[in-house]
Amino acid sequence: FKDDHPDLASALVETGTFYRLQGSNDKAKPLLEEALKMYRRIFKSDHINVALTLNKVGQFYKEIGEYSNAESVLR
Repeated sequence: FKDDHPDLASALVETGTFYRLQGSNDKAKPLLEEALKMYRRIFKSDHINVALTLNKVGQFYKEIGEYSNAESVLR
């Protein structure tokens, strides 16, 4: 992805969430991670979209058993 935009980050979150719900964690993970990175580049760390995506990514890590990643994201 070369251009950051909130709509693109949102689409990544939604697509990643769709794959997660389908059980395709290998497809969901890079999309959710990229969405978080993008939101962090676009907005300040206290923006609601950053916070919501941190929560989604943290919960995803927890679901797939990556507890240390989950802890670092959810702190």
